[in-house]
Amino acid sequence: MIKIKAFNCPCGAEIRGTTVEDVLANGGKHVKSVEGHPIPTPKQLEELKTQIRDV
Repeated sequence: MIKIKAFNCPCGAEIRGTTVEDVLANGGKHVKSVEGHPIPTPKQLEELKTQIRDV
């Protein structure tokens, strides 16, 4: 199980998943569900994938 803080989100939600892809998919759902959530750029998403793998 992988757990990370929601990307750049003031709510501090934890996004969970069993794989990096799961975490990113769940993070995408989180972004859509929170009004005014900053949407990460493709470059930031790549950095995020790297961070998740390093955990």
